[in-house]
Amino acid sequence: MTQKEIYLNEKKLLQEHEKRFRDVIDYVNDITSRKKRTKLNVGGVKYETTIETLIRHSWFFRTLLFDILDLNSIKDEDGFIFVDRDGYLFKNILSYMRTSNIHVLQQNNNNNNKINPLLF
Repeated sequence: MTQKEIYLNEKKLLQEHEKRFRDVIDYVNDITSRKKRTKLNVGGVKYETTIETLIRHSWFFRTLLFDILDLNSIKDEDGFIFVDRDGYLFKNILSYMRTSNIHVLQQNNNNNNKINPLLF
């Protein structure tokens, strides 16, 4: 390989790294707006919430949203961030993240279901 070829290869590599760095900076600027809405696909069930809600109580989502440099690699075809967990159970987790209360479904004597909030 000639000096010129080595130079051109290194230049191309540097340009690719610069583009990736700019993409990361743009992404960080975008998600640091904590009121920004984000879309989740949890086990096939789709949710929409804010970044602020997700990171308030969860190290998992802080890591997911701030430490993974290529979020596009975990987005589905509709742009939802995919989380491989039970989507129906996540509804209760998201409710806790929004309210800081745990809601438990109880059955009363009339066989009607009622939700009781429990302070956590």
